[in-house]
Amino acid sequence: MVRVFLACMAFCLTLVPIASVRAEGDNILDKLVNVPAAKSWVAQGLNQWPEAIDDPAVQGGQAMRFEIKDKGADPWSVSANVSIVKPVKAGDVVLFAFWARAQLPLEGQTASIPGIRIQEANAPYGAFAQDSATVTSKWAMYYASGVADKDYKPGTLVATLQLAAGKQSIDLGPVFVLDFGPDYDKSKLPHNQPAPAAAPAAAPVAAPSGALRDAEQRYAAELAKLRVLLPVPGVLINDPSVATLGVYGADIGKELIAAADVPGGRAARIRVEKKQGDSFASGTVMPIAADIRKGDTVFIAFYARAIEAGNEAQSGVISAMRAQMNHAPWAAAAESAVQVPQNQWQLFYISGVSGVDIPAGSGMLSAQIGGQKQVIDFGPAFVLDLGAGVAPSRLPANKVN
Repeated sequence: MVRVFLACMAFCLTLVPIASVRAEGDNILDKLVNVPAAKSWVAQGLNQWPEAIDDPAVQGGQAMRFEIKDKGADPWSVSANVSIVKPVKAGDVVLFAFWARAQLPLEGQTASIPGIRIQEANAPYGAFAQDSATVTSKWAMYYASGVADKDYKPGTLVATLQLAAGKQSIDLGPVFVLDFGPDYDKSKLPHNQPAPAAAPAAAPVAAPSGALRDAEQRYAAELAKLRVLLPVPGVLINDPSVATLGVYGADIGKELIAAADVPGGRAARIRVEKKQGDSFASGTVMPIAADIRKGDTVFIAFYARAIEAGNEAQSGVISAMRAQMNHAPWAAAAESAVQVPQNQWQLFYISGVSGVDIPAGSGMLSAQIGGQKQVIDFGPAFVLDLGAGVAPSRLPANKVN
């Protein structure tokens, strides 16, 4: 029992995300009704026990990895559970808080927990706290809270996560179930943040061949300069004009401005008014109108300059410029991060080999720019499909600072 108490103390003294919910003078340890260590998670519905992993990025340094091989018949077909070992009285305000991250899907994608519940340990499994969460690839704390509907004896309640929403791998860190008693203001408890905004799908192009022929003519001079740098001419698969560029996410705006220094004479000024929780939560999108086949090399060239920047380097930050699918699983054919100089137009180059087929109308060029408050001007952007067998190492690339 001494070890358990010391483990609880070590966890709770650093429980920053929920420390603010306690009343002045309260000891957060007194509110715990479970054992918070990550290894207290118990799996149901898995063919193998979850793997214990060490990770210094999460509170306590340990987590349990739950591998869900496929979508279950019900969300609760696979669950992670923690027993509540102290009594809970009718009217008590109870908070369920736990650390989690999506280990699979990959960076920039999410996993789903459709049910976060405090419920009876046995049938009929009635719950008095319930929520859901979209879990990102970064460690974060997620929550559910409620008011106990009756008295519960020790061991008759569990905090449970329903994990069978699909094929996914989720790491679970320390877990805290806190009983604040009957007089606590429930509105003060933390809640899950909304899911990151997904980039909207680019509208399918009805007749891409005609639209792309027109784009080839409008930008013939610029395309000729680019193709001199390439081992093969490639095929233009988007309309480079800034008129086709759109924005998505919160706290972001767009205006078209005159820009004599870039082809076409116009640019799109994109304002990120507020730093987002994830860089991909706000950004730009531009349709890709033709097929990208698995194995094709894709080359991107685009103009950009920073007008206002929110970092010490006084540069704009594009966390990822991606030629990608416009729907899940959002696979990219080419991508790179970009640092944009202030008040100076620069032509950037990115290339890659597509690992998937991206049919016409299912692709887009996206820029993830929500990582800081900033203003970036975007000029025309060219996406060329060079076909199979062209090594990206043979293509132009920017020097990295």
